[in-house]
Amino acid sequence: PSLIFKMRPPSGGGGPTPRADLRSVLLNGVDETATLPTAATVFGTSTLSAFTVAYWIKQASTAIIYDGRWNFTTSASWNDGGLAYYLTTGASPQYAFGVNNWSTNRSYDIDTGANWNLVVERYLSGMTDGIRASVNNGAPTVTDTLTANVTAMTNAITVGTMPGSAGYHVNAYFCCFGFWDKYLSDAEQTSLYNSGVFNEFDNVAAANLQGYFRTDADTDVVNSGGWVDIINGNNGTWNNSPTLSTDVPPTS
Repeated sequence: PSLIFKMRPPSGGGGPTPRADLRSVLLNGVDETATLPTAATVFGTSTLSAFTVAYWIKQASTAIIYDGRWNFTTSASWNDGGLAYYLTTGASPQYAFGVNNWSTNRSYDIDTGANWNLVVERYLSGMTDGIRASVNNGAPTVTDTLTANVTAMTNAITVGTMPGSAGYHVNAYFCCFGFWDKYLSDAEQTSLYNSGVFNEFDNVAAANLQGYFRTDADTDVVNSGGWVDIINGNNGTWNNSPTLSTDVPPTS
């Protein structure tokens, strides 16, 4: 389907009050996925020395089968031998974020219950433990170091499956993806998490927010069949008609 970009006014004042029409997308774990533009399109450049990616996720059940990866490329990495991260679902859902190859990744549990979780991944070139991933503003138990800039490949960002691999899908709710061209500070990450109460992503480091993919109930968004980027209009696509849901992160 064709995608419609709808510019929105800022949510105002830097406060946590969300827009009233927030929704999530439920992927069925079988064939439903979503795609966003390439990382180079989102960031406006193919080479970065720092970035942050954040999104909200909730399991659809406590026993999700298969392995799902949320990644920038078909090889689940930014560049060959570079940055990589993925989501693993199953009896013990985990999230991993690392460099060089999968053997160097560290992983940790997201949540085995029916709760919304904010995942934040940060990267700063040359910083010791400058690769960090945290869930719900917890300590970054996933850390690694890469003394180099990262170069985005040309593949679209895929949500809910590993491109090119059969049977790897995630049965989960996804709500909002944010891409900043900076390493968010600990204080900014804390503000983003907001004690578990949803805070619009454009309330945090707005000048560096290069993409904010947000699902809502507006007719034009539903008909467009994809996430709408309210920053630059680089919209995404839902594949195989996943469910638009009112199940969203806590708003109060």
